[in-house]
Amino acid sequence: MAAFKIKIWCNSLPRKILNYRTPDEVFEDELDLIYRQRAS
Repeated sequence: MAAFKIKIWCNSLPRKILNYRTPDEVFEDELDLIYRQRAS
């Protein structure tokens, strides 16, 4: 359970290298791009 909480914390922490976006936000945007490309 502790590892899960750490994973959630790490993936919801904004990162400078990601232009102050969270890894979750970047991942969701990448998935959206993939789905849009497949739908075209």
